[in-house]
Amino acid sequence: RRTYLLVRDSLGIAFSDIAKELGLESGLLAYHLGVLKSANLVEVTYARTGREITRYRLSARGEELYAALFPRRRLSSAKARKATVRPLAIR
Repeated sequence: RRTYLLVRDSLGIAFSDIAKELGLESGLLAYHLGVLKSANLVEVTYARTGREITRYRLSARGEELYAALFPRRRLSSAKARKATVRPLAIR
């Protein structure tokens, strides 16, 4: 859950930053992010600026799930997304 919340509050956060922020070993973090990715709750982007950086952010489905689970809470205005939240379709 902590991993999900940290990714939710960012517009794209690096794997190493998540590990530092949460104090998790890279193997455990990779497992949890893999679960979120398999469920289509996070999107992964790769960039190379000297070394490869993997960034994570919520997918549209991840945002829908968050809105369905916590209807009264909003993303912080500094991090707000412009995506329209549709009703969650359970698959």
